[in-house]
Amino acid sequence: MTAYLITGTNDCGVTRRGDARKLIVHAPSSAVALRLATKAVPGMSAAYWAAATATAIDTAATDWTGWTARCQIRNPTTGIAFVDVSSVATGTMDALAAALVTALNATAINAAAYNSTTNVLTVAGTADALGDQDVVFDLIPPASPVQSVPADSATMNVPLGTVTDKGSSGSALTVALPADNYAIPAVIGVLKG
Repeated sequence: MTAYLITGTNDCGVTRRGDARKLIVHAPSSAVALRLATKAVPGMSAAYWAAATATAIDTAATDWTGWTARCQIRNPTTGIAFVDVSSVATGTMDALAAALVTALNATAINAAAYNSTTNVLTVAGTADALGDQDVVFDLIPPASPVQSVPADSATMNVPLGTVTDKGSSGSALTVALPADNYAIPAVIGVLKG
């Protein structure tokens, strides 16, 4: 869904509540954004917002380029990680997952895999006998043009699907990753005044 900047006019004689003159609205079209704006500020004229300008700001990105995925397998008792790999995305979640599989299989893991149809990353397969361990998976954003994000401390709450871990040692460790078309959270600008 697209974000729209709704900008009202500077007309004299218009009573604005809370000095509202601009709104940011997520909507499927500029027409819907303007309709939503007419109801947004109680006490203001619907005609004021209906005559406003709706400018598409941005459509949510689905390109994971620059994001880092970090996957750890930890002992659930001690919390000590014995596998800790990271990979930086070059585009899609599928590409990121494929890079993680390569990184995982370069460690003590031999059966990491990725199913691009279900978006399930097998962190360790049944043959790895690590199913009783804990999986920690983070998606770390690239530095934002608006604010600097230290890569070692700023993970995003990008919803993952089911994480299967801490079962029996013969089970697989899996993480359901976001789909390639997931709308990635991002700061797209700063408004002043």
